Amino acid sequence: MSAETLTVNGVDLATLVYLDESPKLFTVPARRGDNLVIPGRHGALKLPRKLFTTGEIILSMRILGHDPDQPFPTGSAAPQEFHDRADQVLRLFTAEQITIDHGRPDGSIRRAVGEVTDVLDLTRSGNGESAGKLSVSIELTDPFWSDLFSVTAGPHLFSTGGTQALTGFAGATAPMDELVVTFGPGSNPQLTQPSSGYLLAYDGVISSGRELQVNSGTWSVGSGSGTAWTPDVTKLRFGPESRFFTLQPEPGGVAPTVRVTHTGGGQMSVTLSGKRKYLTG
Repeated sequence: MSAETLTVNGVDLATLVYLDESPKLFTVPARRGDNLVIPGRHGALKLPRKLFTTGEIILSMRILGHDPDQPFPTGSAAPQEFHDRADQVLRLFTAEQITIDHGRPDGSIRRAVGEVTDVLDLTRSGNGESAGKLSVSIELTDPFWSDLFSVTAGPHLFSTGGTQALTGFAGATAPMDELVVTFGPGSNPQLTQPSSGYLLAYDGVISSGRELQVNSGTWSVGSGSGTAWTPDVTKLRFGPESRFFTLQPEPGGVAPTVRVTHTGGGQMSVTLSGKRKYLTG
């Protein structure tokens, strides 16, 4: 097993600060939206598919200019060491984008991206000017953590109505809505996740030698690596939310299963690629 690490924009925090307490990496963002209160009826009407609000990471740390377990040596430069480290820490957390990588004991790394919008108040404490405390709140506009690298499931060949477990996405705990879906040649393909009801369909023909590539992360539709062509975006159907396609995690961390239907007989290839996402670090 590996030691846990926490880096900010590529800098290991352990080289600059001492964390006062365990960082808030395991708080699941709240759902946004309210259920509907109906006059004359007890309780409320549950509205489906509430989405997650922004996430938050809080880091409380001490910045020291010396080893806290050792006394100051004669002629110590600890006060200046404190100022140097304070400058480095403040530069880290005032960057336009904050990328946090959490190295877990199993050697895997989960990443979150956010920004600091609150006041940074570095309070001096302890031995004169040689120590200080800082609490940083990082807002995650994308509330989820993710793997560093994408995984690819496929290409899988589907007879109409066929299903496939996407083993590369097993273990995810958060919705994955920044996926690239690539359909091979065929007619009227429809991709669904039966357990969640999410779907992506193209009501048209993808001719031999062509691909249809749909990118949920960039809201783009193209011809993939096949023969260049211009898909008719008016023939695209998706839902029930505004993303082209969302893959929901399955209970127990098992691989999500998808189903593909199409017309015209034979088999149709479908590939999904993207990063697994997680509710916590």
